[in-house]
Amino acid sequence: MNRITVLAVLSIAALPAFAQSLGEQKQLLQWQGWLDAKVSLFQEKCGYALGAKLDPNLVAPFVAQKQVASNYCQAVADGMAHMCDDPTSKAAIAARVKALRCSHKPGDRNGSFSLAADGTLTFAFDVDTPNISDKTKAYLEKTL
Repeated sequence: MNRITVLAVLSIAALPAFAQSLGEQKQLLQWQGWLDAKVSLFQEKCGYALGAKLDPNLVAPFVAQKQVASNYCQAVADGMAHMCDDPTSKAAIAARVKALRCSHKPGDRNGSFSLAADGTLTFAFDVDTPNISDKTKAYLEKTL
């Protein structure tokens, strides 16, 4: 193979497993902007900025159901913010949770959490997952 062919193959392999349309890219940017603006309650109550990110895999299923994915992710941040009213919970969250990542997990209406060693709290969920703030509190009280 020549160098151009090798570079082309490597470039294609580096592409994400799915491609987003321009409309989906714009929707993700809009939702991310809303989420960035709405996590201010967390910063106010917990005392630090929480980097919250939406995965691109959220766009298609949530648009199809006419739902706003950033609201679900915001509910996790709000759940933590309310926990920060308690000094012990606030200290535990500040020590262990550094970022929030929200992604789509088809069929998981209960939602699932994981906390990585780098402090990233991941919440994977499906459209219409209920009681997110309560589930956030339950997970963190068990995990932290």
